[in-house]
Amino acid sequence: MPPVWAREHWLLSVISGAPLVPRPAGPKGGEANGRRLAAARAVYEIAPAVPSMSVVRDPERNLYGRKHASGALAGFWAALALTECCVATYRDGEARIAAAENEEIVVPLPPGARVRSVTAVLHAGEERPHRFSPAGDGILVTVPDAAGPVKYVKVVF
Repeated sequence: MPPVWAREHWLLSVISGAPLVPRPAGPKGGEANGRRLAAARAVYEIAPAVPSMSVVRDPERNLYGRKHASGALAGFWAALALTECCVATYRDGEARIAAAENEEIVVPLPPGARVRSVTAVLHAGEERPHRFSPAGDGILVTVPDAAGPVKYVKVVF
């Protein structure tokens, strides 16, 4: 499990749109957390924060994120905390999911979206097919800790 600062920093950075600032190596840094921050940057780049996005905080349903204000995904998530260690970002036709520890999670998809592919994107740049199952209005997928070889999981819809 990553240190609390790393988990909170990358999760809140992606959700709130705060800049991702690299941390120094050492007891609180190191290669594993550097890989997690690289994953956070990669998922953030498809849904950067813009002033028109609304921020949603719903403690009763344990939801925290940003929603698109316009475009094909208006009213749907731009960035969503799926757990305290897993985040998803969305743009028209694509979702990216990254985690700071291994997570099996249901990832919501926009209404009417049909999954075309699910791939694991490796830190080395390659992509490989990734297993998933339909689950309600989304998919059930295992998202590996980004400290390992998988940077994030990409869903094309």
